[in-house]
Amino acid sequence: MKLKIAMVSILIAASILATGCNTSGPQAISNAPSPLGQPELALNYTLRDYDSHGKLVYQVTRPAHSYVQAFLQMFYSQATQVTFSMIDTGNTARTTGVLANAFTVSAGIGITTYGIVAGTGNTAVTEADYKIGSLIANGTGSGQLAYSNVSVTLPVTVNGTTSFTTSRTLSNSSGGSITINEIGLYCATGSTYYFCLVHDIIAGGQAVQTGHTLTITYTIAVTI
Repeated sequence: MKLKIAMVSILIAASILATGCNTSGPQAISNAPSPLGQPELALNYTLRDYDSHGKLVYQVTRPAHSYVQAFLQMFYSQATQVTFSMIDTGNTARTTGVLANAFTVSAGIGITTYGIVAGTGNTAVTEADYKIGSLIANGTGSGQLAYSNVSVTLPVTVNGTTSFTTSRTLSNSSGGSITINEIGLYCATGSTYYFCLVHDIIAGGQAVQTGHTLTITYTIAVTI
């Protein structure tokens, strides 16, 4: 019994040391499992590949590990209403503060400045990433994919987990296969500035054959 208590004490102490006590500004956020049953903000992505007849031919769900620093910076700025300098997707410093629709991701058809985006870059993600590496343009020409509108579901709670999804379908009418190596989630602040919240590298890439569509879904969940 004493050994069990000692082990728990060590784990608690380690958790406190790992978390730190600096609350002066936004810090990097991890998608690792929360220690000792603390609330967890989880993120997964699902890829669904459909053929030209609309038949599902491939599906995979993986953990997304890559909230980047703008995610927490934006939350901090809006929670405190304190002006804060952030780097937008154009690599320009923007001062945020009191913003309308700060986390808007529901982009319309063909819009790639915000919402779910895809690219061909495969450079490892860093917390300072302000955009994905190489955006695949919207269209039907060579190397292009047609972006649908972004849909966002209402939050639902099941067995102590509350979640919602953000989805977008990319269609390939280019005449050739296109491999997606990275995906991301950009937000808009009204119609003024755009910031990268999430950036993930797809290990091995995801080929989208001509005539196929790929639906990308991010699921954001909080578990108590």
